[in-house]
Amino acid sequence: MSYILSGLGSVLSLVLNLILLLVFAQVILSWVGDQNNNIIKSINKLCEPLYKPFRKLLKQNKSGIDFAPFIVIIIVVFLQASLVRWLFRF
Repeated sequence: MSYILSGLGSVLSLVLNLILLLVFAQVILSWVGDQNNNIIKSINKLCEPLYKPFRKLLKQNKSGIDFAPFIVIIIVVFLQASLVRWLFRF
């Protein structure tokens, strides 16, 4: 049983790291990249489902700053610090 939980922790850690990488890439490329590039469009399509619930919650934001990527990063880091560590304990 401990091998299964450890393997699950490894897979979850990998998935969470990939999400972080995608979010950071999307944020940086939104500042400097050509938005008509197919790779950037693909990254945007992958990240948009992650941002959508938080953008709905933050609709009142009038500053023009999109805080959805920041919230996703905080949640992913929290999951890595808590859930993944908990799975590796077994």
